[in-house]
Amino acid sequence: MDLSDFMDGEMPISYDKAKKYFAQDPSQKWAAYVAGTILVLMTELGVRFEDSISFCSP
Repeated sequence: MDLSDFMDGEMPISYDKAKKYFAQDPSQKWAAYVAGTILVLMTELGVRFEDSISFCSP
């Protein structure tokens, strides 16, 4: 998933658009739980991710 998928111009996409995006492929619906947290950070707290996001386990 590209970070640009979360953007609608300069603003994060709406929660409704995100729901539709993740509903496109039912086998990937689980990803909405992880990616949704990123969208919430962007929408509610104004967090911006410049280049990429990495998740690493300890």
